[in-house]
Amino acid sequence: VRVFEKNVGKDEYLVVNDKELVKSLEEKKIKAKEDVVLQKRLKIEIETRLLKHFNLTEDEFKNKWRYIADNIATESLHVQVKELDTMVIQSIKLYDDLEKDINMHSMRIKEWYGLHFPELSNLIENNEKYLRAVDRIGDKENLSKMKDDECMEFDLKKVRELARNSVGSDLRDDDIKKIKEDIACVLNMITYRTELVTYITEKMNEIAPNVTELLGVMIGSRLLVKAGSLAALSKMPASTIQILGAEKALFNALRQNGKTPKFGILFHAPLVSNCVNKGRMARILAAKIAIAARVDYYKKDRDGSIGKKYYEQLDKKRQKMQEVGSKGVLVRKKPSGKSKVERNDVKRLKK
Repeated sequence: VRVFEKNVGKDEYLVVNDKELVKSLEEKKIKAKEDVVLQKRLKIEIETRLLKHFNLTEDEFKNKWRYIADNIATESLHVQVKELDTMVIQSIKLYDDLEKDINMHSMRIKEWYGLHFPELSNLIENNEKYLRAVDRIGDKENLSKMKDDECMEFDLKKVRELARNSVGSDLRDDDIKKIKEDIACVLNMITYRTELVTYITEKMNEIAPNVTELLGVMIGSRLLVKAGSLAALSKMPASTIQILGAEKALFNALRQNGKTPKFGILFHAPLVSNCVNKGRMARILAAKIAIAARVDYYKKDRDGSIGKKYYEQLDKKRQKMQEVGSKGVLVRKKPSGKSKVERNDVKRLKK
């Protein structure tokens, strides 16, 4: 800016081919004007001078120009996207495996401890709370010795009442010890699952912040798994993104000449699941995801602003769809009118 102010006179101005650049220059008190015709002339003049200076033909000049443009574009791409993609994909697969193991072990522990205190599983349905309660109680005879301050996971009075009338049999100390050891393993898995979600959130915000803003961390990462990578997702059209995760239903519909599915993984996205017209919202959302994925893959500086902007736009559309029914008709409450008894009386009078 200082060099420009020193070398440019009062009547002179800078010629650019971008309106936004003109505005930013005017903010810094630099005179600038947009002149597309003059820019084209300058471009032609520069090309002719370069051809003469380097003794190049037009084809050779275009090839070199394309080579330089490719190198500049490559530098602007995000580095090591493939490695980060792999980390997210493997992490979400590990999360699914952990979820299965936790549910399986919890079910086994409920059946195992249910021999001793079967009524407890009906009172505490949450797996983690149930495991912590069993770990705290151990033998149900210990409930009489426990204090209210020691039991944060459950209501001690209700559990005591259930224990008094329990039909469960007694367990030996070594049996309860093994149950507690298995509970300790499952609780460690639950803790690690929480840490893994934090890790996936950080990685998704790093490689695909705009997709994450639109779909959320877990749905966005599962979409990456189905696509294979962020590069593959960025090359997909919106129609393919819309039905990712519903491949079997699609092929069955094509084989039987039936109706094709309107959504796959996108059904679980909050914008779609909380909308009246889910098919229409899934189609609009898929179009925005296609743009967001390309921005995430090709743009170097990504802050998730486009994803936030699109989410706000789609949320407003979703709210309008709630007011308008799935058939495009404004939903209004029917007037109370006359009751059935009054209508029957009117019919009798007419007769």
